[in-house]
Amino acid sequence: MSWDRLWRPLVLTGAVYFAIFAVVAVTFRQVGVSDQTLSIVGGVMAYAFLVSAVVLGVRVWRQGRREESGDDAGPGRRPAR
Repeated sequence: MSWDRLWRPLVLTGAVYFAIFAVVAVTFRQVGVSDQTLSIVGGVMAYAFLVSAVVLGVRVWRQGRREESGDDAGPGRRPAR
């Protein structure tokens, strides 16, 4: 797996999840929701990030294997002649 191809999307995904959590946290503070509820939301966001990281890793890994095998057309596409 090429870490160079995985690094940027992974960091951007983490930044998006962090920004979403920050907005939710500020909103929850304004509304007066308990800290326990906010921690549950944080846990759900953490697991969502982990799932996204696995999906990104699998996509980069599959793309690397496809390039190594010489199949540049990708799944469901015809190679150029």
